[in-house]
Amino acid sequence: MAGTTAQVALEKAIEKGILGPSPSKEIIAGQPQPLGLYYDLDVFDKALKDVQNAFGAGFFHASAVKTNPVNGILKLICKEGLGAECASIGEILNCLDAGFTGDKIVYDSPMKTEPEIIFALEKGIHINADNFCEIDIIAKQLKRMNCKTPPTIGLRVNPLIGNADGGVKELSCSSESSKFGVPMTEEFKKEITKYFMQHSWLTALHVHIGSQSYNGKELATGLRKAVVLALDINKKIGQNQICVFDIGGGYPVNRDDDTVKPTFYEYAQNLREIIPELFPEYGTFKKVITEFGVSLHAKAGWLASRVEYVKKSGDDELNIVSTHVGADLCMRSCYVPKQKKYQRRVKVFDKDGRPKNGEKKRYNIAGPLCFSGDVLKYDELLPEVERGDYIILFDCGSNSLSLASKHCSRFAPSVFGYRKLQNDEVNFVVLKEAQTKEELLKFWGGGNTEK
Repeated sequence: MAGTTAQVALEKAIEKGILGPSPSKEIIAGQPQPLGLYYDLDVFDKALKDVQNAFGAGFFHASAVKTNPVNGILKLICKEGLGAECASIGEILNCLDAGFTGDKIVYDSPMKTEPEIIFALEKGIHINADNFCEIDIIAKQLKRMNCKTPPTIGLRVNPLIGNADGGVKELSCSSESSKFGVPMTEEFKKEITKYFMQHSWLTALHVHIGSQSYNGKELATGLRKAVVLALDINKKIGQNQICVFDIGGGYPVNRDDDTVKPTFYEYAQNLREIIPELFPEYGTFKKVITEFGVSLHAKAGWLASRVEYVKKSGDDELNIVSTHVGADLCMRSCYVPKQKKYQRRVKVFDKDGRPKNGEKKRYNIAGPLCFSGDVLKYDELLPEVERGDYIILFDCGSNSLSLASKHCSRFAPSVFGYRKLQNDEVNFVVLKEAQTKEELLKFWGGGNTEK
């Protein structure tokens, strides 16, 4: 996986001058930077192929853009024939720019404005309404547009399976107090059925239970409740009006090592055993949509940062490593340090990109931001770390740059993709250029006055 090629890629990045010693040069185009986000494109390609092969015919896979909106990555997803799941109009615009057509985009935002809904309808984008009011708005606009063949339109429901034991409560979408979808209480199920019976263009049901909190069997068990509802509605209507079912994403990722587990093949088998109705041979649904994010992206990416300083703490045996990556790119790792599912593995390399060995010492890996919680790792045992070394954080292909903070006006780094060639040679491509001085100043409303 990406971890096995990272050492070679790091060495080549330093050799080619992609990573360099002078952080002050990061605002000058073409100069080395002390920080970069890297994607092993062979690993990413494999993930895209695995998800398609695991589920087979009848499934349409839409990558969750929120987890990785880098335009260069979106273009690779589009080229492979997958779709994009968008949580905002900004994500939709990004995907249209990357080459996605409307029929390849799923719009899931819980806060769509009426103009945004009109835009999505005009572009032929699949819309998953979050609530009944939103359906009423869609109905009004379809009538105004005299739309005879609307895009796929669905309703998001909450199967109320609660929070998984040991899961991430904040990422659960199926508790009683969840902000997402219509809860599947007995009273609401009657209302849901009524809306489907009133609107023949309402042809999809959507469920996303939560992220990184449930295993495949738990996800499938929660999804089954919504499938049963869809079957019941279709029976009342007398035909398979609900012919599209969106199972969301949320599949967990192993962060202990480079192993990809659990696999998409295991999840597909869980679904076959628990919800066989999802598969084409059953004949209920014309299309089943997935919205995988972390499980598609995480293992392909890693962050590399030059070590700027190493200093002693008040504890004689604890050292503090100052790096260029912190809560600005690894927000959840820093803000919820005790949550294992937010943590990233770390290794240290020398100034030439070779792994360091020897007796291990205690280190806090600290970021560049000006607040005390900006610490990536506490009490980490590592070989001796020195100024000019590099650290790599693994499993950073998801929710890194997409969660970037503007705090302290740090420059967003370049994003590189690479493929390993023969003889340990590495071919790098720029997926996203580093943020420029002009772009940073414009964000804050400056840069308009000539000096």
